[in-house]
Amino acid sequence: MTHNENIVKKIDEYLDWKVNPQYAIMIKGRWGCGKTHFVKQYIDKCNSELMGMAWYISAFGVKGSEDLDNRLFEVAHPIITNKSNKKIFSLSYNIMRGAVKHKLGIEVNDFFTPLLEMVTNEKTTSYNCKVLFVDDIERSNMPLKELLGYFSQSIDKDTRVVFIADEDKIPQKEEFKNLKEKLISETYNIEPEYETAIRSFFQDEIDSQFTYLQEKAVNLARELKIDNLRNVRRIIHRWSILVENLPADIKAEKSYIQDIFEELFVLYSNFINKKYDEIYLQSPDYSKTLQEMNDVWKEYNKTGSNGGHYYPELQGARIWPDVFMGGRYDDSSWLKDQFTDSHKQYTKKVQERENNRKEANRSLNKLKNIIYYKMKCQQIYL
Repeated sequence: MTHNENIVKKIDEYLDWKVNPQYAIMIKGRWGCGKTHFVKQYIDKCNSELMGMAWYISAFGVKGSEDLDNRLFEVAHPIITNKSNKKIFSLSYNIMRGAVKHKLGIEVNDFFTPLLEMVTNEKTTSYNCKVLFVDDIERSNMPLKELLGYFSQSIDKDTRVVFIADEDKIPQKEEFKNLKEKLISETYNIEPEYETAIRSFFQDEIDSQFTYLQEKAVNLARELKIDNLRNVRRIIHRWSILVENLPADIKAEKSYIQDIFEELFVLYSNFINKKYDEIYLQSPDYSKTLQEMNDVWKEYNKTGSNGGHYYPELQGARIWPDVFMGGRYDDSSWLKDQFTDSHKQYTKKVQERENNRKEANRSLNKLKNIIYYKMKCQQIYL
């Protein structure tokens, strides 16, 4: 069982309590690690089994309880938020909201108190909510005490609540610590699911001709410890544009394609982390940038699982600074010329290595023969 599968098990256990646990749980992880994707997959699974009993809202940008009311209102009335019906029902949505506050003579907050009660009412199966996922609490503009307090009544009334956040980015850390102790009992840390995410990225972005690169991408992401899956997608997106502009004969050579894919993955991940920006600003001719890229590449080959790589020099070499800094990853004519030349150099070096290997084997065989005949002679002499 993987780490994230174990979290699924823990959430299942939380939902299966026969009595009200009267606490929330939290799923945390750094921005881009796949928290929201994980949660939405769980909600899809949950709703397929429990008939729409898992709800999701984001607290991103909410300024007060009315914003949260509105978001819960939308979840409680899925026909309004259905994409195919959005234009038709947008007016109806506004009329219903207006009717609550003006025609019925009650405040929106007063309306949502019974709504929160309704989510645990077994008779209202259409809108019955067993678990409410509240995402992006660190990106809310609402005071923490008010934000978490808003959901306390749901927790008290037997609705399970799961908060999702990058905990390191939550403001007022001491205040949050105190509030968390009172409301949140269990916290689980999401780990990036490289295989699932990269398979999805390849399906979306990469021609099936290059699916053999998926395993390499997974291994590279792990080795480089990239915990932001959005950055992995960004790397793969750049590769998809670049590889489309390569000549067909180069695309067909797997060994070369694997090498330049590895280079792009390693070097572009450093570019995303602004490894080369300062150098580029100081030297627009890219000389310092190229030197830094060579250093990064050599270090990667020395210390990574790829240690002892037979050819540590960059295949792309001078090409990469122009691709990353100059944005020439989609310059078809330029790429064709550059990589055609790079491929010729690569082929030449591969041939040289093969010739050296054969020569070494010939020399070794000669030595073996010399030793063999020498031993034979000694045996005859004896």
